[in-house]
Amino acid sequence: MAVCRRGVLRVLSRPTLLLPIVFMPVIMLVSFTGAFGSLTRIEGYGSENIYDWMGPYVALQGSVFAGVFGSASTAEDFETGFFDRLLLTPGSRSSILLGTVLVSAIRSLFPTVGVLLVALIGGLNLSGGFPAILLLAAASALMASIFCLFSLAIVLI
Repeated sequence: MAVCRRGVLRVLSRPTLLLPIVFMPVIMLVSFTGAFGSLTRIEGYGSENIYDWMGPYVALQGSVFAGVFGSASTAEDFETGFFDRLLLTPGSRSSILLGTVLVSAIRSLFPTVGVLLVALIGGLNLSGGFPAILLLAAASALMASIFCLFSLAIVLI
């Protein structure tokens, strides 16, 4: 949990780490809804507003960025030698991995909230209500965790 706390404190002390994982999905949301907005006119599309589909899609895509950037902070820890000091501690090595994955899951909430706020301004109508928002947040955390693990596998090779 100390690794997770350190990662959260790192993000809070350097908010510029959040800029790419929040602004890139928001930019993608705005550009994709503009480019694919006419899809809603296709018969049987299932929604009258492109934000209903594009908002959750881009939120999940933003959580992938959060997962990949989570492993990038581990790569930075390799370069500074902090990771070597972590390996010397008497704690479990799996807790180091779990802490990094939890940080990515927490970071995934930032692009999800940012995208949902912009999509709400655009007219997003989540028919599932609050449970749909919770499910989207859980799916975002899961996507970030999976891509963090995938990226960590590449970093650790």
